[in-house]
Amino acid sequence: MKRVLCSLLLAPLGLGVVGCDPGMMVVAVVRSAPPCDARAHTPDVGVALRDATIVYRCNWEDSLIGKTDAAGRVRYQRLGLLADQCLLVVSREGYAPQSFRVGDVCAVRPEAFWGSTQCSVANISAALTPTTASAP
Repeated sequence: MKRVLCSLLLAPLGLGVVGCDPGMMVVAVVRSAPPCDARAHTPDVGVALRDATIVYRCNWEDSLIGKTDAAGRVRYQRLGLLADQCLLVVSREGYAPQSFRVGDVCAVRPEAFWGSTQCSVANISAALTPTTASAP
């Protein structure tokens, strides 16, 4: 009923059903973290990581969310919702990947009629640890 009413109201504006379908957004910030070995030389600790990949992993399938920019940030939007039990995986060559369960990083949930196991907005703050020590 709500979708039909929304479609009728938005049709004259050329927006159709799209304006009423739920949307999702993933916002991520990725930085470098110190390695487990405190003796390793790490001049880049806390530096934004460019070209880190964020993937939505659900039901054994990966969907690319995006790659981080020079500031270590990515923002992704599309129609649909994120399932709580799925993962957002952050990775970059030379660093150990980090996984986040959507339900743990969900910042906004859709209206109550959609249920409580889906997420509209997920915020990730990742700190990736180098897999090899940097040279001094």
